[in-house]
Amino acid sequence: MFNKFFQREIELTDNQSLIIKNLNGPIELISCQGNTLHIEAKISSNNQKVVDETDVVVEETSNQVTVQVEPTGSRRLWGWRSGGESARVDLLIKAPQWVSLRAKNLNGSIRTVGFSRLDELKSMNGKLEAEGCSGKPILKAMNGRIVARSCSFAGLEVKAMNGSLTIETTINPNGNYRLKSMQGEIEFLIPRSSNAFIEAKSMRGEIDCQLQLKRLKRSGFRLSGTLGEGGAKVELKSMSGRITIAESGEGYHLAPEEELIAKMVKEGRITEDEASKLKEAISG
Repeated sequence: MFNKFFQREIELTDNQSLIIKNLNGPIELISCQGNTLHIEAKISSNNQKVVDETDVVVEETSNQVTVQVEPTGSRRLWGWRSGGESARVDLLIKAPQWVSLRAKNLNGSIRTVGFSRLDELKSMNGKLEAEGCSGKPILKAMNGRIVARSCSFAGLEVKAMNGSLTIETTINPNGNYRLKSMQGEIEFLIPRSSNAFIEAKSMRGEIDCQLQLKRLKRSGFRLSGTLGEGGAKVELKSMSGRITIAESGEGYHLAPEEELIAKMVKEGRITEDEASKLKEAISG
């Protein structure tokens, strides 16, 4: 295995947003204090030429910083776009907690922790995770699970083609929350004291609402009702999966493997980067 490493630090200004793009490999995004953007990358392949002709390119403007993995040399013309071999690039980004953040990945997971202005996460083939984040994000995965834990989204749009959704968040009474999975289950976990109008539809799956709704209506694979005093608009749709609406903190439980990994990180036995790689190996 051939490797190449990349490191860089940039001082961000308050009006700069951050965009991260990868082709093949995980993206780990961890919030930090201050204004410094820390970028680390490991580029790996069994082919030395592939490693040599893969770079991490950083572009800066007055209002935006873009960190992007790009093929160079002959691979710019004949690389991954035409089916050529692509290097694996593990990106670890530590960025200011306040930065407006977007991340896209072709083949690989994206994990974000602790950002207050999460805007967008997209992956063609890979899991999306958000933990302790807020904002009004768009989360989209073609083939992969989408999970949000302990979040406080003011609004949310989530779409998965082949994958389940687990979203745990507080509710903004003025927000819109739209979750859709073509082939996968949906778990929507919110505080019992939330105020929302809820509508759920599943073509071929059960709908399990564990919260007390007013003006509850059920018809076939459709449910609607008002939680609390109403306010936020919640739309949940699944073509072929079960929909569960439950109280946050009760309906969601980490898998045993994830609980063990979280414990190891807390005890300082492994790093966040090592934890991400373990989770990726477990999920396949």
